Amino acid sequence: MVAVIDFQRIGLPALGSATSRVSREERRKHSLWKHRNLVLGVPAIFIYLIAEIGVANLFINFAILPHIAGITPAEAANYLVLMWGGMMVGRFGGAYILRSFPADKTLAAFALFALVVMVGAATLDGMMALWCLILVGLGHSIMFPTIFAMGIKGLGPLTEEGSGLLITAIAGGALVVAQGWLADAYGLQNSFWLTVLCEVYIIYYALWGSKPNAVVEEETVAA
Repeated sequence: MVAVIDFQRIGLPALGSATSRVSREERRKHSLWKHRNLVLGVPAIFIYLIAEIGVANLFINFAILPHIAGITPAEAANYLVLMWGGMMVGRFGGAYILRSFPADKTLAAFALFALVVMVGAATLDGMMALWCLILVGLGHSIMFPTIFAMGIKGLGPLTEEGSGLLITAIAGGALVVAQGWLADAYGLQNSFWLTVLCEVYIIYYALWGSKPNAVVEEETVAA
């Protein structure tokens, strides 16, 4: 027998005033666009998705190039697993690191590492270039959750709306097609310079753009 659940009768827990929407009158006094960490965090998520998905999409095509590894697509897929595995290891390791080090410095360090290995992937040949591309998974591992947390910092009762904006930035993954255009026009390996530019912006956001400049205190806003 299949159990039928009436979801309309299920009471959901109150989120509290810290995450509830601000009343219409109070909302006029506060603007999400005054929060630098959110305004710059939205494109940071957008750009991060371009970097992550772009690397994954072109990984196998890159690995089979004669001057890189010259392997078959099936063999290249095994190396792609290593890149995704590196992201998993980096995610768990990054969570541990973030317990002891500030989020902005940690994000900047991971982004700098990703930048260095992407420069290697764009300029080197042979297995060295391929391993650089594999290692970028470690650099990308903590970016999404860290940028998201830094983007909503200090929003107080505006957190709900700010979170929504950051989630919509996931659409940035659709613009990975731009890297395909670059690969067609200038060569696949040269297209990775777009990823390098993405890492530069993430470093910029971590060290400057993520600093809250307009903290909204919960008790000052009528929820």
